[in-house]
Amino acid sequence: MPIYARGQYKIRIFLVALLIASGLVQNAALSADRQNAPGPALWKVEGASNTIWLFGTFHLLPADLEWRTDDMSSAFHQADILVLEAPVEPGNEQHLAALIQRRGLFEAEESLSALVNAEDFARIRSLAGSLGLSLAVLNRMRPWFASLSLTQSYIATLGYLPDSGADRQLAAAARQSGKQIAFLETIEQQIGFFADYPDNVQVKNLQSTLAQIEETPDTLKKLLKSWLIGDTKELDILFNDRLKDTPEMYEKLVLQRNIVWTKLIEKMLNQSQDYFIAVGTGHLVGKDSVVAQLRALGQTVSPK
Repeated sequence: MPIYARGQYKIRIFLVALLIASGLVQNAALSADRQNAPGPALWKVEGASNTIWLFGTFHLLPADLEWRTDDMSSAFHQADILVLEAPVEPGNEQHLAALIQRRGLFEAEESLSALVNAEDFARIRSLAGSLGLSLAVLNRMRPWFASLSLTQSYIATLGYLPDSGADRQLAAAARQSGKQIAFLETIEQQIGFFADYPDNVQVKNLQSTLAQIEETPDTLKKLLKSWLIGDTKELDILFNDRLKDTPEMYEKLVLQRNIVWTKLIEKMLNQSQDYFIAVGTGHLVGKDSVVAQLRALGQTVSPK
């Protein structure tokens, strides 16, 4: 059996997307973007013959949390196509597992313990023990994958689950209603955002992750509270500011992706179908956001 599927440690199909845009792996909104009524941030963009809705998601949520608003539900119902970041839904497990095997694990002669310093590996050992994870399995992971794995496992202990995340719930609702689902990126691209970094950058991010896990409970509470009321200014601070401490990661994980997505959305504005685009909230708030870039191109983007 592959090392990534042993015991309690099984890959979840949404592991990668779970943190890429959620801002929990260390990842200046305009005051005019505060929503008209309390609820997760939602914007409306009018094309020549269609409407596009931009919805900022929270990739993990507590079970049974009610987060839908009337405006959001109406926009979702109106849309012909739901657009998500990547196809990270059940059914792609084998494909993702193969990619993880190739890009997330060391060769036989390599190990995480040989790459990080003794102090950091001791912290990893302690954290793995408290989470019930196999240290031997973690030691086979490249730093980027170890960082995601530790964070996902820790957040799950706090009751924040991918199954309850807004993206997954929207995808389920779209399938149930027969709505078409499209994606902005591929799974290969999402993994590459982390795996393509050189080892020293991956180790730096892992070190930041180890430090931030200690702050996670308070950070999650602030994030969730701000997300539920659509506080775009606070969301920008919580999602994006920490990533700016590592400019190479901010540019690749946020800025470059926002530029590509903005171009794709411009093309959608020339179509006849209505789109409901649901992506991590961090991509829709701040001076480099998709919202800001669309406005710079002359599009009218109105908060709802």
